[in-house]
Amino acid sequence: MTRRNRKRTGEGRSLSWRLGKRTVRAADRLTNLAVVLVILGMVLYVFYSLWDTSHIYSAASTEVYETYRPSEDDTESFAELQAINPDVFGWLTVYGTGIDYPVTQGENNSTYVNTDARGDYALSGSLFLDSESALDFSDFNSIIYGHHMEEGTMFGDLDLFREESFFQSHKYGSLFFDGQDHGLEIFAALEVSAYDERIYRTGDIPAAERETYLAYLKENALFYREAGITAEDHIVILSTCASDSTSGRLVLAARISSETFENPFAEDQETDTGSGAEGKSRLSLLILAGVLFLLAVMAVLVVRWKKRNKKSGGENSNERKKKK
Repeated sequence: MTRRNRKRTGEGRSLSWRLGKRTVRAADRLTNLAVVLVILGMVLYVFYSLWDTSHIYSAASTEVYETYRPSEDDTESFAELQAINPDVFGWLTVYGTGIDYPVTQGENNSTYVNTDARGDYALSGSLFLDSESALDFSDFNSIIYGHHMEEGTMFGDLDLFREESFFQSHKYGSLFFDGQDHGLEIFAALEVSAYDERIYRTGDIPAAERETYLAYLKENALFYREAGITAEDHIVILSTCASDSTSGRLVLAARISSETFENPFAEDQETDTGSGAEGKSRLSLLILAGVLFLLAVMAVLVVRWKKRNKKSGGENSNERKKKK
């Protein structure tokens, strides 16, 4: 091989080496960019999930409906809610819990699964009376459904009645309908199947079968309180999904009374921020942690990028010096 051919061969190899190095460098930069974009996408997805969760629970908060709550002296605000959505007919409160919501009734039991009390779409839905139950609760048994949600929203606090001490200390609530308050006397807490037709009987139960129904409630109750319930009474079943079972349901049974009961937890609830506030605080911390994580990752990647560029610039400078 002549000197000229060797020189050309060397130049060819040098050119190939430089092209290969540039290709590797470009691939490295693209990889870094891809990593940044992937991490950024993941963080944005987490932020969106947090925002979406916050939105869902905010829509289910009792604070949303607080201004509409009826009282003995003022039902005008409640009438305003009814003007927005005529399907609203009552208000349910279980003392000492986060259950304090308007009650609706739709054409069927799917209407308010994903519709709130103002008639707007909402994953949290609203509390709703079984479509076959009488609006004036004149049936022997009536069923009110609600979503099982965390942070004490909707019927999430029915979980609390799984503890005997809580069941024993929380006996009362109120049910507003037909323009006046009615008392609720809680007498049973149960875990049942969604397919238990002996519990989920719609419409009125014939008088001859009412004692059997009450006996079934007592026999299958997690906790039961002797309250002198008879076949002449009217009871309401509060039902929600159980978080630990696909077809499981948590049920609270209460007698509807013309006598109203004072809320023994009223003062505590006025000063207590509630589980909803705790949820917002947790959400804020998660968002802050996410922001800090994003900034840290971005900082690390920027530093790495600068180092690589600096190193690459130094190598190119050395190559130019060699050529000279």
